[in-house]
Amino acid sequence: MSTRERRGEPQPAHLPLSSPEDVGAIAVDTNVYKEYGFRVRSQPLAALGQVEDIGVKWLVPEFWERELQRHIAENSDKVSTLRRDLEKSREWADKSQLALSEKLVAALTTESGQSIGNRLLDEHYGSGGPVRLQTAWSSGPDVLRAYFDSLHPFEASGSKKSEFPDAFALATLEAWARKNATKVLVVTKDAGCLRACAATDVLVGSNSLTEALGALRKADERRKAVIDELEVLLTQELRSDVSDLRKAIDSYLEKIVPDLELEVTFQEESGADCDHEVTYVWVDRIEPMGTADGRLLLRIFTATVGGLTFVCDFRVHVDATAQFAKLYRGSRSSSSLHDAPEENGDGTVDLEVIVTLQPAGALSARTLPHASIRNVEVRVLETDIDFGTIRGWEPGYEE
Repeated sequence: MSTRERRGEPQPAHLPLSSPEDVGAIAVDTNVYKEYGFRVRSQPLAALGQVEDIGVKWLVPEFWERELQRHIAENSDKVSTLRRDLEKSREWADKSQLALSEKLVAALTTESGQSIGNRLLDEHYGSGGPVRLQTAWSSGPDVLRAYFDSLHPFEASGSKKSEFPDAFALATLEAWARKNATKVLVVTKDAGCLRACAATDVLVGSNSLTEALGALRKADERRKAVIDELEVLLTQELRSDVSDLRKAIDSYLEKIVPDLELEVTFQEESGADCDHEVTYVWVDRIEPMGTADGRLLLRIFTATVGGLTFVCDFRVHVDATAQFAKLYRGSRSSSSLHDAPEENGDGTVDLEVIVTLQPAGALSARTLPHASIRNVEVRVLETDIDFGTIRGWEPGYEE
């Protein structure tokens, strides 16, 4: 295919797993870790340590491992903020809490962001024994040819050199797949990488880790029938207003949504720029999201005798209040924002909710409806909270 033809290609939305049964390994791009905030102890990233249970190897190309080390170290540098906040806690903590606070501060003081990042990554890789792949430098000529011909993952325009790490990572995975006569499931958010996978017969691209893990679980024939049955049962539970499980999830979301950082839309009546702050969010109602044919956006991606993890999208209808103050002379914030009156708005927040359940006894259709929630992870998919036309507050203005 010519470069001209490739430029006219639409951006891929999602490349489905056409043959998950043939997949013998999974590899995850750094941008997927970024999508989940580099929280390697939380789902779904923690589930990578369990793919070996279904006969799937977890592969880590050298380039992606080095990128992940750098990003986690940079992210761990935020510990300095946590350390500062904990030091402030001495002024308000109860005496019984003070010793614990000082102990944690002392522990954090001895570790740099780099050391914390290394520790977390060692723990992450230690959970599932991934196969760490050295770069297939013998693929260099093919990578260079792709670079000069603007083949995926390289693009015909922009900074093509930035794609070299991905190009070598994919070449390394392809070499491993051919050597082991299997396919590798590559999870990435990069459109060029997805197209590069589609151009081979041994790399299967997916832009959703939860969906990829769910597909691998279903590909395990010994579990497929059970997982299908449990997904039907979960759908019934989440659609029921009297379900204990649904009530527990709703209760959690009612508590967590007001504390999320949510974007809002508004129009200042004079067209002026405004500083704004959401002051409170009330949850009106919660509903699981479904497709046009009535199926819920629900997937099980971890199921063992002792527990189950599933993901489901929810739409939360909310009412909100916010303050708005005009900005002047290119400033980014307003000192009078907190003097502004509150405005009312409403809308919806779409969430990806990952729930880990722990049944009383072995997991089954009988124990699932009464399982307790062990953990919940939430990611904001889309926010649509509108305040309409507002009048930005300014000193001296009285409503």
